[in-house]
Amino acid sequence: RRIHEQKIDFVSVGIRSLCKEEADFISEHELKVCFAKDIHNNRVWMPKAVSVLKDKIYITLDIDVFDPSIITNTGTPEPGGLTWYTLIELFKTITQLKKRVVGFDVVEFSPQQQHNAESFTCAKLIYKMIGYFFT
Repeated sequence: RRIHEQKIDFVSVGIRSLCKEEADFISEHELKVCFAKDIHNNRVWMPKAVSVLKDKIYITLDIDVFDPSIITNTGTPEPGGLTWYTLIELFKTITQLKKRVVGFDVVEFSPQQQHNAESFTCAKLIYKMIGYFFT
């Protein structure tokens, strides 16, 4: 919402849960949202979502975009999230459509010692993002 208030173009990807006020706001302002339920088993959304972005983009990746079967250590694990390969395919589409990523952040990860594999997954994700966007 804050990005919209600053009049910055954006696309939200992988949304699975929202309250009535958020749904009304999205509808009222015709915000670009790719809901997770519409993404699964559908590759058409990807080029469409990326093509509406400006040539220079900044990515904020909430780690809870993943399905909890991949990452559980987040403040809001929600079933029905994206898979590893869907996200990697999105990165490829961003580069194929010649979007220039000027920066990114990865947020909402809450590491726990008993789940070290998830820390490794997040580190590998960041490594992949650097590889796709800055090499």
